[in-house]
Amino acid sequence: MRFEFVDRFLKHLRVSRGLSENTIQAYKHDLKIFTQFLNKSQKVKIENVKKENIRCFIEFLDKRGLSAASKARKIACLKSFFKYLHIEDMIPRNPVNGTFMPKINHKESHGLSEQEAKRLLKVVYVNATAYYKSRDYAIMSLFLNTGIRLSELVNMDRSDVDLIQGTIRITRKGGNQQILPLNSDASATLKKYLSERDDDIPAFFISKRSKRIHKRTVTHLIKKYMLIARLNGERLRLSPHLLRRSFANFILKAGSDIITIQKLMGHRSIVTTQLYLNSTESDGRKAVEQIKIGDFQEAGE
Repeated sequence: MRFEFVDRFLKHLRVSRGLSENTIQAYKHDLKIFTQFLNKSQKVKIENVKKENIRCFIEFLDKRGLSAASKARKIACLKSFFKYLHIEDMIPRNPVNGTFMPKINHKESHGLSEQEAKRLLKVVYVNATAYYKSRDYAIMSLFLNTGIRLSELVNMDRSDVDLIQGTIRITRKGGNQQILPLNSDASATLKKYLSERDDDIPAFFISKRSKRIHKRTVTHLIKKYMLIARLNGERLRLSPHLLRRSFANFILKAGSDIITIQKLMGHRSIVTTQLYLNSTESDGRKAVEQIKIGDFQEAGE
């Protein structure tokens, strides 16, 4: 077994990607399970792995009774691993390409489905007062299409939004700044909100008193609209984090590799996210562009 392949990949994550030791150890654990499976069951070297070996590994995980979330994390780990080997010309082709992620049970993921997210946006469009409609809609859309944190959203300034490039600049925990891609739906909602403002206040989201919007106000709005949409229940905790979690589920379902998810979510460790895991800027943009919740403002529904 070519263990140097694994060692080089882990070194790449540590040196080139700067991932935390917890994240690297999680990758090491998942790759150990995979290499042991290849040795004992498939009798095949890493450089000779084919799609059928990947399918057999997924069946092996199924038999072990792993949750969909755990299987998704391991498959995402293999996507990142073989993508690296292929880019570095250590293997002729990536055997994980085209492998679908297991469907996440929503009771397990505690996030909205895409249909529920669409219902929430439609409720905002239909029920918000004219004065608040574009603002509240933009807030919901930004949560669902970027996975932004509540503190990051309320601290955004107008100068942080670049609608020409389709990006926003946010300040993560610890004070580090990050540029996040906006898909067309999110860009359209932010543009509409700005077009209806006639002030020069630096804060992006503001209250009726022309002050930076408060965290409590945003949390109240989310709970209000979710209750109207009847999105309350045992599995859903009505909070901004639920929308952030939903975004992660959307891009995981779309097949994004786990490092892309980790980068977009701004998590330092895979242990923190369970499901979510680096990639290039284009990988992140490709991931968010696959979210198809829609824009009820533009459609006029």
